[in-house]
Amino acid sequence: ASPVYPNGTILVLVNPKTEAMALVRINNSGPYVKGRMLDVSRATAEKLGFAKMGIARLKVTVISGPLS
Repeated sequence: ASPVYPNGTILVLVNPKTEAMALVRINNSGPYVKGRMLDVSRATAEKLGFAKMGIARLKVTVISGPLS
């Protein structure tokens, strides 16, 4: 979920601390946690290596916007 990126946006997320990458698609509109630009699934957080910490600063690259 993201208050910044519209539904259907494809992103590559990289955790600079672990160098792990994940390809994600924004697929809903909330709920949002104040102050966060992006909430990811538990599986994505585990893949990126920050599930136990709960939050992380990630490098975000937009691959494509939503399809009309």
